Amino acid sequence: MHRNQNPEATTFIEQISALPLNPSLSLDAVLERSVLVEGRIRSLFATDRANDRLYDPYVGLVDVFHGPRIIRTTRARKVENNANLSAHHVMPLGQPNRRKDGDPSTVAAVGDFQRNWALFTEGMGMLELNWSNVIAAGGSVLSCLSPLPNRMEPSEAAIKHHYRSQAYATSDIDLFLWGLSPEEAEAKIIAIYAGIRRSAPSDVDMVCVRNKHTVSIYSQYPRRVIQIVLRLYQSPAEVLAGFDIDASCCAYDGDRVWASPRAVIALMRQCNTVDMTRRSPSYEFRLAKYSRRGFEVYVPSLRRSDIDLRIYGRSVSSVAGLARLLILESFENPFLTIRLAAAAAAAAAAGPSTDAKHEISFSYYDITSLRIPYGPGWDAESVRKLMRSAVSCAHRFFRSDSVLKSTAHRKGAGHESYVLSQQKTVT
Repeated sequence: MHRNQNPEATTFIEQISALPLNPSLSLDAVLERSVLVEGRIRSLFATDRANDRLYDPYVGLVDVFHGPRIIRTTRARKVENNANLSAHHVMPLGQPNRRKDGDPSTVAAVGDFQRNWALFTEGMGMLELNWSNVIAAGGSVLSCLSPLPNRMEPSEAAIKHHYRSQAYATSDIDLFLWGLSPEEAEAKIIAIYAGIRRSAPSDVDMVCVRNKHTVSIYSQYPRRVIQIVLRLYQSPAEVLAGFDIDASCCAYDGDRVWASPRAVIALMRQCNTVDMTRRSPSYEFRLAKYSRRGFEVYVPSLRRSDIDLRIYGRSVSSVAGLARLLILESFENPFLTIRLAAAAAAAAAAGPSTDAKHEISFSYYDITSLRIPYGPGWDAESVRKLMRSAVSCAHRFFRSDSVLKSTAHRKGAGHESYVLSQQKTVT
């Protein structure tokens, strides 16, 4: 067994290590086996939580920087022409964003990750956080784990500028609690907030917003939003087993960086593999978001010759699955501008339709979720005003079971907490 790796991770590493160094060699077979193993572990979390196999909180996860370098090395796919570029990949990466075979697929060492983490989190108390029974997971961890662009100077200023770019500008820091009782979790959330409050200058205002699923802490750009997920998990392994996007299946526990085999392979070949069994209402939008962060979308069964070009005349909210993914691709992929021409032709034949780009921002596919903006010009007071407006508007659609507002002060800097528990009005 590889040092510090669990049996499932050891098997995965051995499978990767046994592959010849051939850029045209597919990793599909290794990924398929890993998905089956993860599926069995996920099933145990749902049906047999006391199973001995789940005693290891990191079961099935790879300790990224305690594994051999080969799992942190790019396996670039061979692209011979434009047709090959997009034959089975949606939103394929352009040449400037495509790493060469053999390039690092992650930063070199955990110290590099922690440097990136300190810069990415903008001093939001993450260095002083008591990490017991807490992990950060998802896009924020992936951002700090991914290698920096080749031509970028690795200075503190350049890295900060990179993380404030459009691809990462709205990325939250998602925290997950595990192995705690409800009472312990409540105390932990209070302690996390207190630590974040202590890390901030005394004149920095903060506001907390709670909904059914999360508590979010807002201050002022560029300090990132901290989002604490309220679901209680048995372990970090259970957290990552529930993630839908391959590349996002990575976590940081304050000491080590962990990743599922799905994430390791996604980093190695710069792509997320579509799995419609994990599809959520926002699945295609999330795949598109990660394409802007250097991960194309791999659809093994894709046959572009079978695509009905009339889909490009549809609004993005009226379709789902591959059709939605292809429409989003037509917005973002400069290599497939022919699709825009096809969309115009289809729209002319079908008559006027709603502008799909507009509907991405104003889609009501999940009306119970309120996305609070983050960026320059947004601070705690802006969030307060938005929440007051949202609470007022919510009464049009919901019966408000509880809208609580409290104020506390520390060294002259106040914060407010908003809790909105919503239930659809029965008609």
